[in-house]
Amino acid sequence: MSMIEKNKNLFVVTLENGKQTYFNFADGNIYGVSGRVVQNFNAEAMRILKSEQNSNFIAMYFYEKTLSYSHYIDIKEWPASLVETIYSLYAKRYSVDALSRIAEFCYKNNFKLDKKGVKILTEALSNMENDNGELPWINSYRLENEIAKISYRNLPEKIIPLISQSTLEMRKYIIEDAEKIAFRYEHENWEYLDKVIHSANTYICPYISRYIQLCNLLHHERTYKNLFQSICMMEKERDLMADKFCLEYQKKAPLFFEDENFTVLIPTTADEFKEEADYQQNCVFRLYYPKVRDCETHVVFIRKKSDINTPYITCEVNNAGQIVQYLTRFNHNVTDDNAKAFGIAYQEYLHEHF
Repeated sequence: MSMIEKNKNLFVVTLENGKQTYFNFADGNIYGVSGRVVQNFNAEAMRILKSEQNSNFIAMYFYEKTLSYSHYIDIKEWPASLVETIYSLYAKRYSVDALSRIAEFCYKNNFKLDKKGVKILTEALSNMENDNGELPWINSYRLENEIAKISYRNLPEKIIPLISQSTLEMRKYIIEDAEKIAFRYEHENWEYLDKVIHSANTYICPYISRYIQLCNLLHHERTYKNLFQSICMMEKERDLMADKFCLEYQKKAPLFFEDENFTVLIPTTADEFKEEADYQQNCVFRLYYPKVRDCETHVVFIRKKSDINTPYITCEVNNAGQIVQYLTRFNHNVTDDNAKAFGIAYQEYLHEHF
C-alpha cells in the first residue's frame, strides 16, 4: 500500500510494492528504491505526491517543483530546510495553502525562522486567524504589518506603518531614528497630512526614505527638521556634486575589461552619459545617470577597439556584478558573435572580481 510520511529527517514515499524512496532533509538528497542518490523521485512516487498534494505540504512542495508553472512563483527556489521548518511548526494547525503562503512570505522577505522569528511569526499568524482558528487566506501585506507591530511594539505607534512600507535598507535607519521621526511627525506638518490624506503614511514614506538617502550620501546629520525643504536643498546640493559622486562610485568598482577586439569605457560625467544616449537613442542619461549618481547601479560603454570613439554597446552592471542589460543602438540585442563572446567573458570577469 502506497503512503507518505515525515519520519525525523526523512520524507518517505512508500510505493505499491512496499519499496521506499525518500528525501533526506539532513543532506538535501533524494534516495531511490536502491538506496542510492537520484536526481528526482520516480514516476510512481510522483503520482503519489500528486495525489497527496492537497493534504500534505511537503508532498505539494516536491510535486509543484517539477511543474513548468506553479501557483507559487518562487517554489523552485524555496530551501528544503524552510519547507521542513514550516511543516514542523504549523502542519497540524493550518491548511496546505496556508503553509505555502507562509513559506512564500518567508522566502520573499528573507524572514529568519530562528527562535525569535518563530515566536513573532506564530503570534502574527494567531492574530490573523478567524473565529475557528483557521487562516482562510493569508494577505502578505497584513502579515507584514502584524509582524512589524509585534517586532517593534516598543517604538512609537506612528513609526510602525513606515517600517512595514519601507525597504530593508531604509528600515534600519527608520528604526534607529524612530524618536526623531515621531517627534517631527507630531510637531511639524506631517500630522496635518494624516487628517487630509487617508493614507498619510504611504504618502510620507518615500519622502522619509529620500531624505535618509540624501543625508547619507551628503554626510548630513539626520534631524528630519523641515523635511520637504531639506530634501529640496539637498537635491540641489547633490546635483552640484553629481559628477563627483558618479566618478567615485564608478571608479571604485572593478569594471574595466578588454580583449583583442573590445574595451570597456567607464563613464563618470553627465556629458558622457548624454553623448551615449544621443547616439544610441536610449534612456541611459535620463534614467540611468541618476541611478549611477545615487550608487544604485553601474553603467559602462563597450567599444570596438577599431572604432573606440563610436558608441556600440551600452551595458548595465548591478551592484552584485551581474550584467543586467547589454544592448546596441535603439536598445537592440547584440547579434555579433564576437560581441556576444565578449559579454560572456566580461560577466565571468565581474563574477571573479566583484
